[in-house]
Amino acid sequence: MKKLVFLTLSIFAFSFSSCSDDDNDDDLNASQVPTEVSTAFEAQFPNAADVEYELFNNEYIVDFEIDFVDYEALYDSEGNLIKYKYDILNSEVPEAISTTISNDYDNRPIDDAEILVIDTINYYLIEIDNTPADDKLVFNEDGTINTTVIYWD
Repeated sequence: MKKLVFLTLSIFAFSFSSCSDDDNDDDLNASQVPTEVSTAFEAQFPNAADVEYELFNNEYIVDFEIDFVDYEALYDSEGNLIKYKYDILNSEVPEAISTTISNDYDNRPIDDAEILVIDTINYYLIEIDNTPADDKLVFNEDGTINTTVIYWD
């Protein structure tokens, strides 16, 4: 009986210790972020809340909220903003993009929509429902697919 209790407790303890979130391996404290990055970020997004930093391929992702909208910004180590993206409602997707999805993707529903800003150009990151995995597409504002824009998840 004691062996069964010990075994049960061991399995229970192991299950909690093995549930670590591997996605957060690159999370950084604010003190680990170059001053150039944090200073540039604070100047460009002064109303940001819930700020979290992550290292990604020698660049810095800053995850934050503004007015309850999720944002992510990508900076190089010198504090230059490379690009940023933020969530939008499906109803905010331009009609030209909705028309392309309707015509070319069997009118499948949009699971997620974001605007990606590079320089002053807006691109739309659209995730449309598909099985077994959703399709992740980048659209220009005119509804055409853009295969040259690189983004991150």
